[in-house]
Amino acid sequence: MNSPASIPTAHIDQAINAFVSKQRSFTTIDILRESGLDGYHCDTGVPVGRSPNANFGKRVAAVCARKGISVLNRRLKAIDDNGNKTTTTQWTAHRDRRQ
Repeated sequence: MNSPASIPTAHIDQAINAFVSKQRSFTTIDILRESGLDGYHCDTGVPVGRSPNANFGKRVAAVCARKGISVLNRRLKAIDDNGNKTTTTQWTAHRDRRQ
């Protein structure tokens, strides 16, 4: 697959299930890669409404909300496959008891 938009929601759901069964936390980039995307590249300069990565993140957030998975860090520093600095959301399958 070449674009985050081409990843079916069912694949996002399966990728999240795989991470939840293996470890406590994961990132949106982890889900993107697990879902079958050929690579991750930040799309700096693209308006959020047209950003494939931002829209993918919204889809991940919707699936996580449905599963009761909460945000651990909304702006975790990350590096894309070209070495560019970016951020990603970190998720946890265990709710923060302070919420």
